[in-house]
Amino acid sequence: MTNNSTFPAIHERNKQHVLMGLPFDFVSIAESAKLIEQAISSKKRCFLSTPNINFTIAAHGDDAFYQSVAVSDLSVIDGMPLVWLAKMMGLPVKERVAGSDLFQFLSDTHREKPIRVFFFGGEPGVAKQAHEQLN
Repeated sequence: MTNNSTFPAIHERNKQHVLMGLPFDFVSIAESAKLIEQAISSKKRCFLSTPNINFTIAAHGDDAFYQSVAVSDLSVIDGMPLVWLAKMMGLPVKERVAGSDLFQFLSDTHREKPIRVFFFGGEPGVAKQAHEQLN
């Protein structure tokens, strides 16, 4: 698999594990933010996926959707059922990293230049509403 980002390929990431057929990076919210900040400072993309249980199940029925997670630079667990499942399987998950919490964590961090964010998915008009709310 080719990965042209700042992060190592999936098989090289020592904190990444497969859960329900999807790769997840078992990192904390602070570690996630650090990886994103590294991508920003090196001017590299950081394609972030935040699968929860519904997202994970949907990915199995849609190959393009599945591939978007598989090639993500960072894929964190955004859902307690996945955290519980990982723990029951003895996997070293640290914590739930909800996309909204991570976004807030990054928003609360002072920096000279704002972070540029691109969202995809959702119903028509949602992106415009998000833009208006965030700015």
